[in-house]
Order: sequence, then structure tokens, then C-alpha cells
Amino acid sequence: MNKEKYYKYMFFGGANFNIGAALIFSIVPLFVNGFLPFFGIENPPSLIFAQLLGCLMIGFAVGYILVMNNLEKGRVLALSGAIARILAFILVVIYTIVGLCNWIFLLIVSPDLVLGVMYVEFYLNYGKKE
Repeated sequence: MNKEKYYKYMFFGGANFNIGAALIFSIVPLFVNGFLPFFGIENPPSLIFAQLLGCLMIGFAVGYILVMNNLEKGRVLALSGAIARILAFILVVIYTIVGLCNWIFLLIVSPDLVLGVMYVEFYLNYGKKE
């Protein structure tokens, strides 16, 4: 598989991961009361922050689709997505260590670290002459 195709699939996968996570974590808690406690997260008095996070994740998914459609122009957007993904993973690691969420949630967000590192690799290497 050539590099262009690989990177396009990578951003397509990242967009789909974001869309799925956004839908699951912003809609499911509306209907399943024990959803967040399953991950060691207390049910908040309002789900607005979870839903705002879902909106943000959808926004990043749209960004990844834009990058996928124009790799050259999307390098900086990919870097911003990489930073967001890596920081999200680090935050969940901290929350897991201090006991505010459990290891299951950490496993669910581990693709963020992998995709974040892959996006950094894309930013650093795409467009360089071989």
C-alpha cells in the first residue's frame, strides 16, 4: 500500500473512532443510567459536558475527513488532532491512577495514544522527499 492510501485510511479510521465514541458517550448515558459508573465515572448531575465533548469529537472527526481529502493542506490540522488525542490519553491515565475512572475506560481510549503518535509521524514525514 502506498503512503497516500495508508494516510487516508488512517484518518478515515480516526474519524470513525471519534464519531463512534462521540455517539456512545454523549447519547447512551441519556438512556442507560449505569453506563458511566461501569467505567468508574460517577453520573454527573447534568450530561451537558459529555454532550459538549461529543460535539468536540465530531468536530475533530470532520477535521480528520478534511485531512484525508487533502493531505498536504491538512498537516497542521493533523498535528492539532495528535496533540488532542495524546493529551486525552494522558488525562485518562491520570484519572485512572487517582481512581476517578477504571482501567476499562483506559483501554477504550488507548487508540487515542496510538492514533496520536501516528498523526505526529504523518506531520513529521508527509511531503518529505524520499
